[in-house]
Amino acid sequence: KESQELWQQLQAHIGFNASRTLFVDDNIGILQAAQQFGIKYNLAVSNPDSKKENREITGFPSVSDYRTILDDIRRHPVQSGE
Repeated sequence: KESQELWQQLQAHIGFNASRTLFVDDNIGILQAAQQFGIKYNLAVSNPDSKKENREITGFPSVSDYRTILDDIRRHPVQSGE
């Protein structure tokens, strides 16, 4: 995921709009690669392992558990062409 070539291939395959895409990951290096590719919305997961303490994240907005935002995303999906 840190390779720009991978992002290019994924974009060509799926055809996502990078300026409207939300990417969520717990790896800062991968988030940086996504941002470098042009993914506009990058969200870090500060606690990918619920048995451990939250990590301090700098450089990206973060949530401790990405599942807390899933209901809202499902209620407000982006339509094609938006």
